[in-house]
Amino acid sequence: MLKYRINPMIKFILIFILSALPALANFAWDTQVKMANRELKIIHKIGRGDEIADLDSKSTMGKISQGSAVVGFSTSAPSSSITKMIYIGFEADKGLRTIVVSDDQVFLTASGKFKRAKELSPYIDKLLSETGVPLNIKSIQYNAYAGDIHYISSESDLSPDNCFIANGVWVGSHKFQVYWDDGSIGKADIFDDFPLNRKL
Repeated sequence: MLKYRINPMIKFILIFILSALPALANFAWDTQVKMANRELKIIHKIGRGDEIADLDSKSTMGKISQGSAVVGFSTSAPSSSITKMIYIGFEADKGLRTIVVSDDQVFLTASGKFKRAKELSPYIDKLLSETGVPLNIKSIQYNAYAGDIHYISSESDLSPDNCFIANGVWVGSHKFQVYWDDGSIGKADIFDDFPLNRKL
């Protein structure tokens, strides 16, 4: 199989273009997101100007605090055919809960580090509840998905405002992946120096 190398200048230009795009998160249409007023709202009903709960930059591993962020981008991508999404089953207060996402969706794990859905391991990695409680991952499966996929982001660029609560766990935006690929964030621990607050 032939492998192609991307010219460094072209790679830089592509990363620059991607970084200018809204920070997107890829979720099943019926994912529940916690709003700033503490209510839950289905993601496809969230519109521009709505306020969602975000991860306050003063949060620590022992104490999670929530702020609010204004949604600057919200849209659905219609699915014309059945696609595959990752179904993640995890422990919650009232039994098992599931979240359905694209395989590159980013989660904040109980270790304080971000991981894509496809990098998570059952019984090893733990998701982080909205109050900071580690939640065991019980199953991760690729399954058929026939619904629409919805995307939201806050008005902010790369900041805690793009960490929000979906189906009871903290998730990050597609913007994190862009900067990971760029090497700007690397494997820093969010609770050590909150790298997402830094100007890159």
